[in-house]
Amino acid sequence: MHSGCSLPDEKFARFRLLASRLVRFLLLGLAALARTGARHIRGVRERAVAAAAQAERCAELLRQSQADLAAALHERDQFHEQLRRQGLALEAARAAAEAAYHAKASFMATMSHELRTPLNIIIGFSTAMVEHPEIYEGVPLPPAFVADLREIRRSGEHLLGLINDILDLARVEAGRIELNRDALSLAPLLDEMLRTARGLLKDRPIRVRGEYHGTLPPVLADETRVRQVLLNLVSNACKFTSVGEVILGAHADGPELTIWVRDTGIGIAAADQARIFNHFEQVEDSQLRPYPSTGLGLAISRWLIELHGGRIWLESELGKGSTFYFTLPCTQVADGQEMLQARAVGA
Repeated sequence: MHSGCSLPDEKFARFRLLASRLVRFLLLGLAALARTGARHIRGVRERAVAAAAQAERCAELLRQSQADLAAALHERDQFHEQLRRQGLALEAARAAAEAAYHAKASFMATMSHELRTPLNIIIGFSTAMVEHPEIYEGVPLPPAFVADLREIRRSGEHLLGLINDILDLARVEAGRIELNRDALSLAPLLDEMLRTARGLLKDRPIRVRGEYHGTLPPVLADETRVRQVLLNLVSNACKFTSVGEVILGAHADGPELTIWVRDTGIGIAAADQARIFNHFEQVEDSQLRPYPSTGLGLAISRWLIELHGGRIWLESELGKGSTFYFTLPCTQVADGQEMLQARAVGA
């Protein structure tokens, strides 16, 4: 009887044990699930906080970008306003420069007439009084008067040369010098310069000679302007040389002719050679005080030679003399260049 009643109790006990284990398993699973959910919720919350912070940073960047854009637009407007004002200033400066140029041109034309005319009269009369005494009934002037008249003529010619230099400088700066280029035989012009040098040196113990031959190839050049350059270089050589020699030379050097004027004068220091061809530049040296000038001759010579398509330079040593070189294109080369240009235009 007793053993028969224990069977349900055992089943109930096993059932209760099984149920207890099942409940425990379910509770453990729910706890794990709750922990996972909590971690997920924390992660979501952290990501939400990070996203909110990122959004705030983006909003701040956007606000900063808008501020930068506004500043850039303001700066652009200021720049445009500055450009507008500069444009107005440049236009005013251009108008002023044009007015100044016309005033300068008018002044130069007036000076050319008002100064050259009386100077030519002074030079002409002083020359006539010395060289043609017959205008005074054949009575020669006293030697002291002749010396004074020669000094008047020399000073007048010097002043006229300065005026011509200034006028040439104005023409060069305005681009108004035009070359009348033609085939030019240089030997006769060099012969003329040798005679000029001998006349300038007078009784000074200086030898004048040439280093060239009569078969030099012709150059394409403006004879008047080449003579002007040569006369300037020869005059300088004679002015700054007290003993020794002055040499004029020339030789063909491929497509161009190289001409030089060499002297044994006072020379030019290396520090001064780079600026000697700038206008109004003069070498500051006590040795040069007896030789006043405007400092325009070499600058004008450089412009004239470069206008011909040539080059000009010097070699000098202080106390030992100077050599000035310049080049001119030979006519064959110039003709060939013109033919190439004509073919290029016709192509």
